[in-house]
Amino acid sequence: MPAFALPSVATSRMPFRTAARCSAMPSGNFATPGGPARLQRDLALSSSVTNINDEIERIISENELVLFMKGTSFQPRCGFSRMTLGILESIAGDRVKCVDVLDTVRNPGLREAIKSYSSWPTIPQLYLDAEFIGGCDIVQQLASSGQLQEMIEVALAQ
Repeated sequence: MPAFALPSVATSRMPFRTAARCSAMPSGNFATPGGPARLQRDLALSSSVTNINDEIERIISENELVLFMKGTSFQPRCGFSRMTLGILESIAGDRVKCVDVLDTVRNPGLREAIKSYSSWPTIPQLYLDAEFIGGCDIVQQLASSGQLQEMIEVALAQ
């Protein structure tokens, strides 16, 4: 056997993954933990959107804690979005509302519009009480200092 060849591994020792298990998340199969409750936290633009900035304003004004992120609360599609969501969930639980900027069917044009709206070049973006807070780095700094928890507690108590 050449020095660079890898030994054969028995397939019975490989992690079990089936197509059904992998496709369960996007298809809406709610047999997975946190299924329906978690997906109810994911918001989308109204189907009758004429001005996307008005729709962004509507979403952030109707919800105390909104995270514009890549992916859904059930399946974040970016490490920064996952990290930010994890911090927010540890403080506010399921009160975090998420908007998937990558979903071009439900949220067409949102990915670029939210960057323009906030004048912030990256995603995720956190809004608390209709005020832009920042992205992952800002959320991490605020969380480590304890300020984020205070801000969220005040916002959610109102």
